[in-house]
Amino acid sequence: MILYLNLAINVFAAHMRQTPFDMIPTITVFVSTPPTREENEIVKRFLQLGFAPLVDGAHAKSYEWFLNNVKPVPHKMFNFKADAKKIYYYDFNDLNPQMDFTPNVMIHWNEDTLMLEDLWKSIRKWLIHKFYTYNDLPEKFDVTLQQEIETADMMMQRPLEDVKALEENFEANKENVDPGYSFRIHYVDVKDTMLYEVRKPNTDLPYTSVIRDYSSRGHRAFFPTLYVCNSWGVSRFDLLFLEHCWKELGVDGEFDMDQMLKEATEKCYPDYPGGGEPEPVVYRRSIEDVLITLQNLANGVFSSDGDIPDTIRDRFN
Repeated sequence: MILYLNLAINVFAAHMRQTPFDMIPTITVFVSTPPTREENEIVKRFLQLGFAPLVDGAHAKSYEWFLNNVKPVPHKMFNFKADAKKIYYYDFNDLNPQMDFTPNVMIHWNEDTLMLEDLWKSIRKWLIHKFYTYNDLPEKFDVTLQQEIETADMMMQRPLEDVKALEENFEANKENVDPGYSFRIHYVDVKDTMLYEVRKPNTDLPYTSVIRDYSSRGHRAFFPTLYVCNSWGVSRFDLLFLEHCWKELGVDGEFDMDQMLKEATEKCYPDYPGGGEPEPVVYRRSIEDVLITLQNLANGVFSSDGDIPDTIRDRFN
């Protein structure tokens, strides 16, 4: 048994040496319009795991799209069955032009990436663990399964390095900032949109501000936005915390909230030079939930009817 286990570990190690795991996989979640609760949960879970999945509401039933864009690259498509805690995978060769069944998720790498079948099997087990069995007791996982999950986790490189939390030793600054505050930002490059999430003490929901055209507006545009919420600004710590964020983000100039609020109000007037700016958009949700909301607004239309054939199911029995 020990010899067999060592052999299995050596095989996985050999696969890893052959595969460029510095490459970040692309994860696509296919959704309906409007998205179902299950589809939203899949997107949200990937975001919680540190990924930035593409949300596609237009191509799940397009055989031509899969033929032209998916077939040439190392890929697998996955169907999630939450009630049974099962996940099935297949590839383009299993599809038919009628597209009578559609995937929930697709994972692919660049064309020159070597992906052996054993590695895809590990990714499937990793997905089952991350989505369904992560709360199971450790004794339910044998050593070989743990090794496969760890291998897959190394393969699934996270791209969300631009989600940043501002860290500060609040113990040394209690007189200035309440330690119950927290702050995160996330930049959506393809939309040139920056999201700012603030949590404050004694409130159940975070505040997430959406700043579009970030490259031209910068961090400064964020600071007046929270004041559209009635619950922001009622504590003296609210302003102190924003000043702390200003310094941590390295924004140039003096932190003058009165002046910023005045300028932001003027820019909302239709006769402002250059056409002005839209009114602030602030959601009482987390960054992850706002990302789903923004993507849903841009989705196309399709219905995800149909189920995978028994020939695919039987491969995993």
